[in-house]
Order: sequence, then C-alpha cells, then structure tokens
Amino acid sequence: MKSDPTDIIIIPEEEIISAYKRISPYIRRTPLIQLESNPNIYLKMENLQKTGSFKFRCALNAILTAPEEEIRNGVYTSSGGNFGIGLSAAAKLLNISCTVYVTKACPKAKTDMLEFYGGKVKKVDNDVWFNILQEKTSHLEDDGFFIHPASDAFVMAGNASIGKEVLEDLENIDHVIIPYGGGGLSSGIASSFRQKQKDQNSRTKVWACEISTATPLTTSRKLGYPIVRLEEWAPSICDGIGVQGIFPGAWNISNNVIDDTVIVTVEETREAMRLIFKETKAIVEASGATGLAAALKMQLSGNVVCIVTGRNLKRELVDELISTS
Repeated sequence: MKSDPTDIIIIPEEEIISAYKRISPYIRRTPLIQLESNPNIYLKMENLQKTGSFKFRCALNAILTAPEEEIRNGVYTSSGGNFGIGLSAAAKLLNISCTVYVTKACPKAKTDMLEFYGGKVKKVDNDVWFNILQEKTSHLEDDGFFIHPASDAFVMAGNASIGKEVLEDLENIDHVIIPYGGGGLSSGIASSFRQKQKDQNSRTKVWACEISTATPLTTSRKLGYPIVRLEEWAPSICDGIGVQGIFPGAWNISNNVIDDTVIVTVEETREAMRLIFKETKAIVEASGATGLAAALKMQLSGNVVCIVTGRNLKRELVDELISTS
C-alpha cells in the first residue's frame, strides 16, 4: 500500500491488522464506557490514549512504515496540535527530530505538550498552515520527511485500530459517530467497520460529525465534489476539527466509507463536554465531544458509539468546564 490514498476507496483489512500488530506494543487499549444517563450510548475514550489523543496511534504507524532513509533527517507535519504531539512522541521513540507547524492560535496546552515530547514548534499564519496541508510541503529543505496528519493511508490504517477495538468490545453496533477534521480518523474507523461487515443489510451506519462553523465534508457531499476551501468558515473551540476544505487524496475514501454527516453547534458541543465530565469526571477537548453532541441531538435508537478523540484543551476551557458542570 502506498501512503498516498488518492486511489484508495477503503483501507485493506490486512493493512488494518498489520497496523494494529505494529503499534499495539506502544499504545493503550482505551475503554468503551456506557453512559448511565443514555445507556444506548457508548464512548470510546481515546482521550485516555498516550499523548492525550488518538493521534499517537496513527502517527506511530505512519512513522514506523516510512522509508528509513527518508526519515533519517527527521520528520515534519502541519497540525492542529494533537497529531504533532503524537508524531513528536513517535519520533522520540526512534530518536529522530520532529518539526510541527501550528497556527498562531494553537492552544498553549498543545504547544507545551509538543515541546514536552521534543517537537520543534513553528507558529505560522492560518493560510500558511493550511497551504502546507494542501500542498504537502513547507517549501523548506531542513524539515525532513513530511507526514500528513490525515491524507495518508498509513495514518488511516493506524486510526482503523480504534474501529478494530470497538468491534471486538461491543456487539450489535447500530451507529458510530466520528469527529471529522481532515478525514483520516473517520476513513480509518469506517474502513474497519466496512471490512468486518460485508452484509449491507446488517452493517453499522457510519456518521462523520462536523462543527457548524466549518463543514467541508457536508458541503462537498452536497456539491458532489471535494471543495478545496470553504467560502464560509470560522475558527471555534473545536480546534481539532473544522478545517477549511477537503485535503488532497482524502475525498475518494471518505466519500466511499462514510454513510452520512451530521452538524453540531458549539453550544451543543459544550453541553456534551459537560455531560462527559459529569458522568466520567474526564476532561475532553471540544472536538472530542462533538460525536456525543451529535448522538444527543439526533436521539438515535439502538447502540451508538461515539469516538472521544482527545483531552488537550486550553486552561480557561478546563476552568469553565469544571465550574459549569
């Protein structure tokens, strides 16, 4: 399998199995928790993953499958924070350098974590940050080997390990809701479900969840083609998702394995964060709570699994969460 996912419509099952075997000695198998207030809803708690988010899984798989001669001089990425943290931690395991481009609005909680794991942080304007993701290059020679946080088949395969665990831990899943940022997480998890559920009449419905301030997947599906940059876009507290467009290579697979999209508001997301804290005492970042926000909004019947993606959020949001819950 090539790292470029442009011609891939689903991650092969053998690649999902190989990825899991490759990364399992290093990752945590996170719990699947049933909500007491809504017993048909289960939370896959990737906020408890090493580095504070699911991104450690996919970053590790990507770096372990990269050509050794290519990563010798280090790796780099453009990230909302969590993938950069995961990649920095993975690079540290291999004793290689890691450079991470982040926006100037990246929360200090995330840049502190980046530096804790040895990452070199470069803050840039949002347009520069987004262009690196679209063009897959920083146009600099000293950054090493580029690893895309979403539009990379080995990143997707690493994320598919989450779906593999969920399918092993719970039978009869009617819906799975996955926060959509760049498409790497949803494409990977959806591939796990599709590979295990060949019968279309009995398979789980896969939802991609977007925040109302940034809806590139929903907009693209309505138009019938991937939109490069949204005309209407705004940043929000959901800094782990809500990008401005569909990344090159991510459209074919996302459009094939995801059944539908759902949009939630910032306030609905805040309510979901508060509910998670109330029931589990876990602090999760806004992006990670959007799946639960969607489940509560749609009031789906049957067993619903929501992927809780991370816990790295601003201190003021932590204080707000605790004081209002």
